[in-house]
Amino acid sequence: MPRLTVVYDNKTNGSLQSGWGFSCLVEQEDKKVLFDTGWDGQAVLDNLGQLEIDPETIDILVLSHHHWDHIGGLSHILHAARNLKVYVPSSFPQNLKSEISRYAEVVEITDSCEIMQGIYSSGELGIKPPEQSLIVRGNTGFFVVTGCAHPGIGPILENASSYGKVIGIIGGLHSLEEMEMLEDIQYIAAGHCTRRMEELQALYGDRYIPIFSGYSIDF
Repeated sequence: MPRLTVVYDNKTNGSLQSGWGFSCLVEQEDKKVLFDTGWDGQAVLDNLGQLEIDPETIDILVLSHHHWDHIGGLSHILHAARNLKVYVPSSFPQNLKSEISRYAEVVEITDSCEIMQGIYSSGELGIKPPEQSLIVRGNTGFFVVTGCAHPGIGPILENASSYGKVIGIIGGLHSLEEMEMLEDIQYIAAGHCTRRMEELQALYGDRYIPIFSGYSIDF
């Protein structure tokens, strides 16, 4: 059963650190995928320590897009992990891809693809900036993990639905002009840059879950 754990977010309700940005750990059987690194790399490492996750056990790092609040902790993770594969949108700045390749294997993503069994990239969506999301297969459907959802909820969910029924979404949902696209989603776990949280809660009730550093869900 996959587990999603928010490692870093704007809010916390415990001893874990918070800050502007997002990072989420996906555990699938014996594999670990870290999605984004927040902006404060030391805080991410400290939070991983409190969650009893050794950075050296992380197999894959996926970066949603190149904004600082999602890659600020990149250097810390690259120095703490070993034998890491880093999946980046192919539109990432070339100098950044070159720097990453000094410490890890870089895999450039353009189209939707399987990253490992049960975990997929949406591929590059949108243009300002191009962004990839994760699509994770669970027991009863798929969860989508977003960085900021700059491309819009509609295109992200349409892409994810090509793999099967989407039951949940977690991460930053940005401005949510297409809020009605979430009406069939069972779990709407919103954090980081989501602007219309009060409207989400009013519209979707118990299906709306405000996330925080340390939030975890098995599905």
